[in-house]
Amino acid sequence: MSLWKIVACLLLTAGVAKAEDTFLALSDVHYGVRAISGKWGHGNETSLVLWQNAQAKAIDLIAKQAPKFTVYLGDMPAHSEPEATRKQEFTTVLGGLAHIAGPSHRLYFLPGNNDTNAGDYCQFTDNTDETPFASAHTGKWPALNAMDTLIDRSGLAQGYYSAYPLGKNDTSLRLITLNTVMFNANYGHGFHWTPCQPYMTDAEIQMAASIQLSWLAQQLADAQANNERTLIAMHVPPGMDGHGGAPMWNPDLTYRDPNPPKLLSAVSASAPKGTSVETIFSEVISAYSDQITGILTAHTHLDDMRRLWTCNGDLVGLAIGIPGITTDHGNNPAMKLFSYDSRKNITDATTYYASETTGHNWVDANRYGFSKTYCPPSQDCAGMDLFSIISAWPKSQTQKLAKRMEQVLKTKRSPVSGRYYAQAMDAYPQCD
Repeated sequence: MSLWKIVACLLLTAGVAKAEDTFLALSDVHYGVRAISGKWGHGNETSLVLWQNAQAKAIDLIAKQAPKFTVYLGDMPAHSEPEATRKQEFTTVLGGLAHIAGPSHRLYFLPGNNDTNAGDYCQFTDNTDETPFASAHTGKWPALNAMDTLIDRSGLAQGYYSAYPLGKNDTSLRLITLNTVMFNANYGHGFHWTPCQPYMTDAEIQMAASIQLSWLAQQLADAQANNERTLIAMHVPPGMDGHGGAPMWNPDLTYRDPNPPKLLSAVSASAPKGTSVETIFSEVISAYSDQITGILTAHTHLDDMRRLWTCNGDLVGLAIGIPGITTDHGNNPAMKLFSYDSRKNITDATTYYASETTGHNWVDANRYGFSKTYCPPSQDCAGMDLFSIISAWPKSQTQKLAKRMEQVLKTKRSPVSGRYYAQAMDAYPQCD
């Protein structure tokens, strides 16, 4: 046997891990045909130049870091545009995502609150049963270069599905994408000036949300039975709106078992009438927490994170926010590259951002790592996954942890103040 084969065998026997793999996540383009190039900050959506430069950065990261896949967490067009304008904006963003993916890179899409032909916060399919993909991209979505990796597409018309993002022959990691827009109080009704057509009744929304939660529980149960780790991705996170202080998910939206015998039987013997969707979600996450390697969210356009708690006071998960490409929440545009080890534990997340000082350009110096930023004082976080790093913070130092988050929340633009971001860092379900 040659020397290099002997060394390789010794390394494998000793359990030496190979170099970590990565995946890329970006969200909230909010492309606006009337957006002004170079204008930055509150109320300003993404111009064509900013979107093109963001594509260039993503392509550069794919070329240099070789992420195994990319997840786009929703919101393609600007808010409240006329139908013809929305379709133009959909086409521009979808074309840009296809440009990022190229001929072979796997890219997965999940919907945000802007992502329907029927208007903001409406059903994923409109009154003609069309999705945003119908006009120019039929058959290519929700997974570019990866339709053969989809596991379950039964909820696709409602905007959720599961897949093997490492390829159809690698079942070690299951991606579960959710449409959590339907958990928001605006869902099915519309947002301020854009009423949905058709308008959904509260009973219809309750049933749609309940079916999705039961589907989530079944997906996690299947992953557990097959010894798969799971990555969960969604647009609207649970917990509080850090800007305004209101709940992100509708606290009056309750779970109703859609398909007895219960798909949630692994979680609890029964779901009492009146139990909120967020409470059921926290119970599902708690039941399968060992199976879940990460939870990705978006919607806030900021680099936030949320510790997920149960009604029993157990910390069961960590939701990592993906910043927006748009700057309309006063943020710098950004994207995240996640690292994970051979056990699929997420060990770091590097945020890459553009700034006003560099114009629309994304320079390598504009980046920071999660592990370095959030490692507790006087602790060595080498080899720790992100959940373990945050779990290592004593409760007595929660304010210090929140202050660190607030310092980077706008992706190195300016620290936030006078809002509810510190409280929003802890997501508690509605408990009796």
